[in-house]
Amino acid sequence: MKTEGISKNYNRNAENVVAVLVGCYTFLGESDINKRIAQMTLKNVSRIPEMSVEEIAGECGVSVSSYLRFCKEIGYRSFTDFKLRLSSSLKKYLYMGSTPIAEYFTPDNFFDLYKEFVYQDFEKLEKLMDPEVCRQAVESLDQAENIYMVDLFYSTIRFALQGDLAFAGKCVTMEAPSDALIERFKAGLPEKSLVLLFLDGTYRTENMCLAIPELKKMNVHVTAISCNKHFKHWEECDEIIHTGPGSSPISSMMIHDLVIHYLSILYRHFHISK
Repeated sequence: MKTEGISKNYNRNAENVVAVLVGCYTFLGESDINKRIAQMTLKNVSRIPEMSVEEIAGECGVSVSSYLRFCKEIGYRSFTDFKLRLSSSLKKYLYMGSTPIAEYFTPDNFFDLYKEFVYQDFEKLEKLMDPEVCRQAVESLDQAENIYMVDLFYSTIRFALQGDLAFAGKCVTMEAPSDALIERFKAGLPEKSLVLLFLDGTYRTENMCLAIPELKKMNVHVTAISCNKHFKHWEECDEIIHTGPGSSPISSMMIHDLVIHYLSILYRHFHISK
């Protein structure tokens, strides 16, 4: 899949197809054909559940094969999977022009609802996250020379951790998950490499788990930050930091940022500030 140039998180919450399409259109470059496909898909979004792939591809001005590839590249197993999830997403939205408005949010309850989501997820994270596993993960990062951070979402918190590791002399690469990346990993990595996987439950991140057995055969250290306790080949990971799933897209991103920030604080405390 041609996903190497996709470096932003537009598929944090695969269930919300509208958000995925908006993110795809927002973050992809003007020359990327997927930006045009996302734009035209959004333009016709309310009609798509009743349209065939041939009709949608025609509206987007691309071939059927190009549209099918687009569905996979933005994180869905097939066009059928994409369309079913889109239909589900549309049921949760009211439409005023082209702007989706969640039915359960209003200007009056917005802050109270999100505060509830955030508090609930923070308390859950505090119970699930094991400080000893985090400490071990930090020690593993310090022992590695080449670190590959594989995530759909880039943020200042992630860049801060990358900066801490780079300051300590590590070669750090941030990668978006893709089939092409799996093949690159299988082809081999340098000695003393560590792969840090961010698994948020979406297809594209979970698919990266297929690389874990090959990485372990090459003695590559694998650390996972995962919303699920168990996932494909979980037993072969060296450390798993379990976060639990977020109650909303925003709190989901917050959970992962909190874990990364905690790792950064630990790393600075034990390996930089001394």
